Amino acid sequence: MHLHSDKPTATYQCQPRKPHNMRRPDRPHRPRSSKLRISEAPALLRRGVAAMILVMMALAAAMSQDPVYQTVQVLPPYSNKLSHYFATPGRIVSIITTDQNNIDASEYRYYLHGYIESADNDGAIRIGTRSGYRPANTSLMRAQTGPDGGIIAWLPYTLTYSDIQQTFAPQNLEYRGITREQVEKTGLPDGMYRICFRLFINPWGEYFEVGPFCSPPFNIISDLTAVEAPQVILPHDNAMLPPEQMQTLQFTWTMPPGAPATTQYQLTIIELHEESANYRDMLRT
Repeated sequence: MHLHSDKPTATYQCQPRKPHNMRRPDRPHRPRSSKLRISEAPALLRRGVAAMILVMMALAAAMSQDPVYQTVQVLPPYSNKLSHYFATPGRIVSIITTDQNNIDASEYRYYLHGYIESADNDGAIRIGTRSGYRPANTSLMRAQTGPDGGIIAWLPYTLTYSDIQQTFAPQNLEYRGITREQVEKTGLPDGMYRICFRLFINPWGEYFEVGPFCSPPFNIISDLTAVEAPQVILPHDNAMLPPEQMQTLQFTWTMPPGAPATTQYQLTIIELHEESANYRDMLRT
């Protein structure tokens, strides 16, 4: 069949369609098992892409592992006074651990930034080390090495009271969501808080940031807020005490959450002559 036009002509020739089971005589026959079906190609492609994604995810996870890790714990009681945490020894317990598998240096210098922030409103209140601050004298972390200079182990390092004081020195703090004057006058508002650290380490010639590492949230209740009543631990409720124990009897009770360490307790003991008597009425008199 010929198609004609004013433009250069092209000739198209129609041929009878071959049956699907015919093959060209000049093409050698191949077993069906050696052919790749078109319908199988997408499945194989998907498997290959999935395998590549898994490899890339594994590499990304390995690269994202920090060479240094830090745990942070804030010990009770929890006061609304900032000095209670930063100027009182033993309130913050923090340990720095170096991962030997992710750092090939035998020592590195580091310094810390720290902050306390409100945990129940996305950090609306934050008090911490000002941005860009670097101490004049940074600290040195050094591994245990063998006679050949190879690294034997990195021992965990617990922050000292001096480390805490340097990190939270008043002249290096900046305030967000609250002013310094408000904190000094009335303390932190009631709510959930956490204390966090950022590590700046220099194992390969320049400092880079690791973290933040934060404590579990804790509840701050101001001194003017009523706290829960303590619970008697010993002796147990309805305990039968022998007479000879009365001279050496000791009472123990729990410390209410949020109660200051200086809280004083008054223990009142009343004698009930009748078992059915209402001891609550007697306590009010």
